[in-house]
Amino acid sequence: MQGLYFPLWFEIPVASFVALIAYFCYALRIPAHFRVFPAVPISKIFKWAYYDMGPYEQFKDMREFFIEHPTFVMWNGGRWKLMTTDLDYCKDIFMRTNQTIEKAMPNPEYPESLFRKFIGTSLAFSNSEVWRRIRRIVGPAFNYIWPTRVIGDTAIRMFRAIERDQAANKMLTMDIYLGRLTMDVLGRTAYGFDFNSLTNPESKYAVLLSTVVKKLTNPFYILFPFLDGIPGLRRPKLNEQIDELDRMLFGVIDMKRKELAEKPIEDRANTDMLSLMLEACQDPSAPRITNKELRDNVVVFYLAGQETTAGALGFWMYEMSKNTDCQEQARQEVLRIMGDAPEDIIPTDEQLKEFKYLVASIDEAMRFHPPLPAIVARETTVEQKICGVSIPAGERVGTNVVAMHHHPKHFKDPDTFRPERFLDMQEPKDGRMSPYLPFGSGPRQCIGKNFAMLEARVVTSMMLRKYKWSLKMRPDGKEPVRSPPFDLYRFENLDLNLETRY
Repeated sequence: MQGLYFPLWFEIPVASFVALIAYFCYALRIPAHFRVFPAVPISKIFKWAYYDMGPYEQFKDMREFFIEHPTFVMWNGGRWKLMTTDLDYCKDIFMRTNQTIEKAMPNPEYPESLFRKFIGTSLAFSNSEVWRRIRRIVGPAFNYIWPTRVIGDTAIRMFRAIERDQAANKMLTMDIYLGRLTMDVLGRTAYGFDFNSLTNPESKYAVLLSTVVKKLTNPFYILFPFLDGIPGLRRPKLNEQIDELDRMLFGVIDMKRKELAEKPIEDRANTDMLSLMLEACQDPSAPRITNKELRDNVVVFYLAGQETTAGALGFWMYEMSKNTDCQEQARQEVLRIMGDAPEDIIPTDEQLKEFKYLVASIDEAMRFHPPLPAIVARETTVEQKICGVSIPAGERVGTNVVAMHHHPKHFKDPDTFRPERFLDMQEPKDGRMSPYLPFGSGPRQCIGKNFAMLEARVVTSMMLRKYKWSLKMRPDGKEPVRSPPFDLYRFENLDLNLETRY
């Protein structure tokens, strides 16, 4: 009997498919040292990715599991990771300073990953001497930047864009306006470069940045970063767009170097962070930072200062649209402090300090919907006991912030939006770790925390004076919003009914 023969064009893809399935079966095995912990079923991970279920929807889908098991393992980023919401374990992981646990680089075992290429080596993902060197350059820049006027001017620019689109009957969803707002604020304060995305939505670099980030957060490539190295699944167009973005960023860096050489900085309070970082590099006693490291930090500033801040503002507007009594209470506080004149007013620094309920509502929105749903993973550098189990070097550990923020052990009535809880909340005084982690915790918590909260207070106070709003439901009666399943947490299709107050 003669054997069956198939053409080469058939055999190669079939062989590739079989090899891919074999690799999946091998990679998805839980490591032996993790098998003592309960695991989020891999079928759930695929379900969340396929149905585009956001982090809070994922929590609701396995609420009993997350509440019953504070420590568990979960697949993400191409590997199994140990996650915990136990505060004692979290303190042990995030408060260490002895370098036995360090920040984990994104996808180091997958050099072909485009997400890794985009992120690079920045303050957020570096360790030891590299982190300290970059921190000495980047840290002081945040001490000078308090751009209340720039944020307020950009918010007014957003109001004009909304009025323009309303008049043309081309109103967009609120998440788009908030994304453009935070992009323009970040460009002006961090880079000294105005993307002008609110006035010119087709701005080349604004479109390029948002396109690259959207493609990079494809859930299946987040879950399985090795897909970028498989023929037929690679993303050459995205790779080209990242290269184009790099040319733009390096161009901005070179332009800033020339400006600084021609004219030294005179007014630090109104200077962008990139210029301040470049100036710090000129100090002979300061550590050096390469153009590539500057570029990598500019990228992380974008993700942290634009994507997450836009997400936080979107969550706040969403929750205020559903809890109109909270919206009105915050508005009355703002009107009492800023007045109710029928004109756009930017809050002063003194007025910003007076907001209590407004800040509580922002905090509660970030508790309910933390923009970073899982704290950037730490990696063990030596074999050690974590969560009561011996874990070898090279494993990832972290916390699921959504599960932490919705655990009844940490917050009473966790699925109720109640800003008042933050009016009474105090930091633990017994040395324990706070369960509220929108910006992380410990020596490596988000360096831009104060900047993000400043932007949130300015924008939300101005929004409350300008508009009243409610959620616009779909024709089938369901909510319009959705959120990507993994990585950064933000709402899409935030469709609101806006009522102009003046």
